[in-house]
Amino acid sequence: MNRFSTYVSSLFFIPLFVVAGIKAQEDPSNPSLSQEERNRIIANQEDRWEISKSSSNVSSLGFSILKPFIESFFSYQETILDAGDLRLKIPAGAFSNSQKVEARITILNNHADFLFAGIPTQIGPNLLLESTGMFYLAFYDEGGNRIEPKKSLTVEVQSLADPTDSNVYRFSKGTWNLVSTDTTRKTNGARENFETSIERFPIQIYSKIQSSGWWNFDKPKPEFTCLEGKVDAKNSQNFSVQSIGLDYYGTSYANVGSDGSFRINVLKDKKVKILISNFSNTKTGSKQVGFLPAIQTQNITAFSSKPSDPCQKISDISPFPVSESIFNDRSKFLKTIDMPDL
Repeated sequence: MNRFSTYVSSLFFIPLFVVAGIKAQEDPSNPSLSQEERNRIIANQEDRWEISKSSSNVSSLGFSILKPFIESFFSYQETILDAGDLRLKIPAGAFSNSQKVEARITILNNHADFLFAGIPTQIGPNLLLESTGMFYLAFYDEGGNRIEPKKSLTVEVQSLADPTDSNVYRFSKGTWNLVSTDTTRKTNGARENFETSIERFPIQIYSKIQSSGWWNFDKPKPEFTCLEGKVDAKNSQNFSVQSIGLDYYGTSYANVGSDGSFRINVLKDKKVKILISNFSNTKTGSKQVGFLPAIQTQNITAFSSKPSDPCQKISDISPFPVSESIFNDRSKFLKTIDMPDL
């Protein structure tokens, strides 16, 4: 069966969870593709986002950390799939080419999930996004082939943060595309955090989901800041840099220069985790990572793409070798980089 896949951007390095040598891929949900082309693209991407592997399909890194909600339904009847913090409403006949459909839904619930997803919440060098709810949808027919809905689906997502001014984006061909500024919200006293008895943010609703893939409720942040640091290692240009928000939901990426220097965009006056990684040594199979303690970013507007802008100086980062086994173990990996599972 072709499984859960995602798309790697040619504009960004996805440093922590991408196999060396995988390049930007075309979006398999592109309606102009033939079924043969679509199947080929999905097959090529299996190693990038394979959630439930068969024993005969082993990736060099573990991508089973994010577990999808999986449920089958009959396409001829209206269906509501309740995946916890996400509810998907599917009208009858939305998948008329298959009597029985398997849905796979992956929801990002915390900051560590955004790390493991490996999808940057940025659009080129000039816009960062702050997520209020991000998820992935995939649908398969009875033969295990990827299929797309023929009618609009409705999604209700529990907000991760204040959803005011959030738009809807879809990740396609390596970047986020604005789909709609028209979303609705509702409060629901019954859907609260029962563990803490604290009422949660409103539920976000979008009624025009017309394809599978990554979807995101995001607030655009055209004004942000940047960090400037250095990788203390030989062949430092083989490293890439990732920033993960610790008090906001989002990630950003940057490349490293031949002298080890880098500049990376982050949100202003926020707490972030900075990681570096190098998977280029394919001969020995060894991989390296490095990190810094949590950083409070400056409350100054600055852009990494403008050399004259005052990026915040941070400490040099020294990488160290890691065992490949940590990429199959969520808690072990987070412990290795000293990041809480929050």
